Amino acid sequence: MGKKRKGERQPMPSQPTSKLLLTLPTVRLLKDAMRVFEESLAQNGDHLSNVPFAREVIARVKTKLDEMLQLEDWKRETPFDYNEVHLLYAAVHLYLADLKLAQTDELLLPCLVLCWQFSLMVEAAHVRR
Repeated sequence: MGKKRKGERQPMPSQPTSKLLLTLPTVRLLKDAMRVFEESLAQNGDHLSNVPFAREVIARVKTKLDEMLQLEDWKRETPFDYNEVHLLYAAVHLYLADLKLAQTDELLLPCLVLCWQFSLMVEAAHVRR
């Protein structure tokens, strides 16, 4: 291993992007989570200042999820921006609470896994900033 010379720059390591492989049932679960999130926002969003922005992000996420369900090319990657990932993170956690209240046990484990996966993505986004 060679020594670093004065004034010589080390190349910056490229930061890996977070990727999540979504199955058809997972995309459907995300759509349900978005529905619960959107309903909650409609019922409880009166005192929030960012509701119009949240609605824009919700619309983008729902469009992307619908496209995923309608496309036959499951190898196609669908990028989600920082705001969309955070919204999905919140929606999945809210949906988990909804599932627990409704005692819908068959969806609890997949939802818990998504909560964990999105929390890792949110942490990675914070580290990159």
